[in-house]
Amino acid sequence: MPHAHLLYQNKKWYSKMETTISITSLEQVPAGLSYVLKELDEIKKIINTPLQPPPPAQEVDHLRTRKETAARLNITLATLHEYTKAGRIAAHRIGNRVLYKERDIHVSLPNKQKMPYA
Repeated sequence: MPHAHLLYQNKKWYSKMETTISITSLEQVPAGLSYVLKELDEIKKIINTPLQPPPPAQEVDHLRTRKETAARLNITLATLHEYTKAGRIAAHRIGNRVLYKERDIHVSLPNKQKMPYA
């Protein structure tokens, strides 16, 4: 009788099938071989079945801290605060932290005005 085992290796679950065939006389050999050949045919079918393409990966929008965002935009924290208040870059509050999505940072990059220096 076949029985399945679940294995956990490298942070993934795998299933393993085991079958024990008990042959006690020479008359049982043809039936045992027939069973093994039938199981091998099933395995061949599984192996030859084309794999379905994986679902498209979802775009992960990384959250950046105020410090990371200011460094990415090459501005000060005070300027980032002003840009946020003016709506030039969207901020997201999570608990007491203010975070910025990477996508919003990219959108605001071309909008950054150069400050004239004397």
